[in-house]
Amino acid sequence: MTNVEPRQAVPPSITGKGSAYAGSVREHAFGSSAPFTVGVEEEYMLLDGETFDLVQHIESVLAATAGHELESQVNPELMQSVLEIATPVCSSPGEVMRELCRLRAYVHGLAQERGMRVGSAGTHPFSLFERQRITAKDRYRALIDQLQYVARRELIFGMHVHVAVDDADKAIR
Repeated sequence: MTNVEPRQAVPPSITGKGSAYAGSVREHAFGSSAPFTVGVEEEYMLLDGETFDLVQHIESVLAATAGHELESQVNPELMQSVLEIATPVCSSPGEVMRELCRLRAYVHGLAQERGMRVGSAGTHPFSLFERQRITAKDRYRALIDQLQYVARRELIFGMHVHVAVDDADKAIR
C-alpha cells in the first residue's frame, strides 16, 4: 500500500468555481518570483451624494469603466453598494501608494459624475443590511446559499494587503 496524501476539495458553494483540489499548505512556490511583492485591495461604500446612504449602483460604475485602462482593477463585491479596487502586483510600498492614489482618484471621479460619493469605513453608520441587494454573480449566489443570514448581514468594508516573499522562513517571520 502506498502512502497517499489526502486531498482536500473546495466546495463549489464557497468559491463558485466547482470542486477542485485546494492544495496542501506544504506546497509552495517560494523563489519562483520576485523576492518581495505587495498588492492591496480596498472596498468602498457607494454613497448617495447628498444623504450619504448606501446606493445600489455598482453596475453603473462598472459600465463606466468599460474600455478604460483601469477597468480590470475596479470590481464588484457581494453587495451592490460596494466597490472594490485592486492594485496590480507591486514591488514596493511606494509603488502601492501611487497605484492606490490613482485608483482612488479614478473611482472618486466616476462616483462624482453620477451624483455619488465613495466612502471608507469598517461599516456604514446607518444603512440597513436588509436593504442591500446581492450582486448578480454565481460566486455571490453560492455564498448566500451556503451562509444565508450570516452573509446577508456582512455589511462591512475592508482592506486586504497581499504580501509575497521568496522564502518560507521569511513568510513565517
